[in-house]
Order: sequence, then C-alpha cells, then structure tokens
Amino acid sequence: MSTLTTEVQHQWKPMEQYHPEGNELIMVIEGETSKKEMLEKMRPNQYYTFTGKFKKLNGIIGELQEQGLDLGKGDCTYGYRLPLPKERTFVDLSTGEEVESERELIIFRRHE
Repeated sequence: MSTLTTEVQHQWKPMEQYHPEGNELIMVIEGETSKKEMLEKMRPNQYYTFTGKFKKLNGIIGELQEQGLDLGKGDCTYGYRLPLPKERTFVDLSTGEEVESERELIIFRRHE
C-alpha cells in the first residue's frame, strides 16, 4: 500500500519596485489623491518605499489601516517591513548633535 502525500510548495517571485505613473506622486504630496489610492494600483509582488523618522512611518501605517487598506500580517493583501537602519543614530556634523537615522517603510502587495 503506497501513501500519497502532497506538499504545498511556495514559489517566491522576486519583488519589483512600484513606480507611480506620471504626476501621481505629486498628487499624493499635494493631497489630491491618497497614499491608499496610490498603493492600490500596485500589482502583486510589487513594493513601494517611504522614508522618514519612525514616528512618521508608524503614522503612515495607522493612516492606511484607518482608510481601509488591508495592511498587516498573515493573509492581508498588503504587508509591510520597517527594518532597523544599520546605524540608529548619527552625528550631525553641522551641530555636533546625535540625530535619529531615517528608516524605510516597505509596503508590498501579496495578492489580488
């Protein structure tokens, strides 16, 4: 008697960076369109990166979730990463003060 087992194999495809079309990014900056609307145009396996201080980036995550973007872990349509920078702080040479490094918020689309 033979046993048949099936294994689900995940085939990960490399992600490609999403580039907003035309003046779409300017419209987001000027508030004519939302970040949510821009991100909804991404195809699966595409990502977009925001850069800034942690508090600002954390605010973007909350804002997108409040606007109804399915963003989070598990089966959510969109996921995100907020990796730590190599250097968490640096010395501003003009002032000599220690300043928090900017971070990247990487939002990616998992599926339709």
